[in-house]
Amino acid sequence: MENFDFAAPADVYISDRGYRRHPLRYLRFERSADAIRHVMECENADAVVVVETDDHRAGRAGIRQMYLSAEYPLQRHPAERSRT
Repeated sequence: MENFDFAAPADVYISDRGYRRHPLRYLRFERSADAIRHVMECENADAVVVVETDDHRAGRAGIRQMYLSAEYPLQRHPAERSRT
C-alpha cells in the first residue's frame, strides 16, 4: 500500500460472525504494523475486521495486502506467508 505509515497509531474494530452473540470489539495499537500483525496472526479468519489510522481505513483484504507487502516492517509468521 503506497504511502502507508506503519508507525502510526491504529484502531482495530472486530466483529465475529453472529454479531448479536459476539459484540463489536475495539483494540488500540501504538503502531499500525502491530495492529496488522494482530489481525493476521491472532484473529479468526471469519471475523469482520477494520484497521483505521488517521489517513487510512482497511478491511480484511487491505490488511492482508499490507501484511504481505515488501514495506511491512515486522517479521511475518511463517504460516501466514504461505497462505493465499
